Amino acid sequence: MSVRYIFLIFILLNSSVTLAAFKENKILLIKSSDMAVYQNLELAFKQFLITSESDLMNLRSLVLSEVDDSQKTILALSTSYDLIITIGSEAAEKILSAGVKTPVVSVLLPQQTYLSLVNLERKKFQTEFDTFRSAIYLDQPFQRQIGLANLVDPQGEITVFGESPYNNKFDNVENCFRSDVNDKLNKVSIYKGDISITTIPQVLDRTGIAVATPLFIKKMADNAKWLLYMAYQRNIPVIGYSEAFVRAGAVAAVFSTPENFGKEAAELVNRFFLSQRYPLIPPKHPRYFNVRVNQRVAKSLGFRDLSESQLMAALQKMEIACGDYMRQNKGRPKKQITQLKYNE
Repeated sequence: MSVRYIFLIFILLNSSVTLAAFKENKILLIKSSDMAVYQNLELAFKQFLITSESDLMNLRSLVLSEVDDSQKTILALSTSYDLIITIGSEAAEKILSAGVKTPVVSVLLPQQTYLSLVNLERKKFQTEFDTFRSAIYLDQPFQRQIGLANLVDPQGEITVFGESPYNNKFDNVENCFRSDVNDKLNKVSIYKGDISITTIPQVLDRTGIAVATPLFIKKMADNAKWLLYMAYQRNIPVIGYSEAFVRAGAVAAVFSTPENFGKEAAELVNRFFLSQRYPLIPPKHPRYFNVRVNQRVAKSLGFRDLSESQLMAALQKMEIACGDYMRQNKGRPKKQITQLKYNE
């Protein structure tokens, strides 16, 4: 056998090993529209997506209007990808209603919307998709919103506007608070007819600080502005869930930016492929968040020097402590741990 022939065999064997070690991960990202919020999320997603020499992330991005409505077409499209990312409620609805077998991560949609979609999908196709479905909710966890309310006004009675029918335990929020905080926590359900333009004043009269949830804003958008107006008349602070709600008159809000969502979505995808496409993690609330304070409203209500950075640091400290206790005690900490002040 000639030296040249041996060399050619060596090259071919070496090339086959290289090709075997190389994996191309195909991702389809579908945005509900070309709105700036979705575009910014996509940019952050691409920025934090990890591509190595052995793992190439092949990302295709589409706007929902570019996707055919036909279930058959969507199913055919999905089979060409290892993972689908939907951004916004409309994109999630289009993909999940088709019953695709490809794993799907839905980002930037309310928890109630996502749970409704997966329940409909389960009933329609008589199949459990749980290990192939995940989400990063638009909603902040109640624990975080109520924690912010308690930090802003430790003495005030807290009323939460907009109870979710899927989460009557409020994300086990009571497990993370001292008993005195739980005692002053009131939940007003929009599903039981507790909230209307005529009942808001009565509810506020029994309230020290109000928490407006995304569900309340979505279902009762007209009443949301009245809540801000009537609360301000009564010198009652309102905690919101978005920067826009703070600009409208809420004293403070905890929220996540498109960049926060994009980063967390990329981390989820990186973990999925690095773990050899292990089943997706369960749906979750956003990990990364920001705190915004309307200093003008805060001062007019008598709250001085509310520091956004100190409030955020206190919330992060609270969540770490709560998570540690919940893990150590299988869901119920032995003692309530949110005894923090925002300036600690």
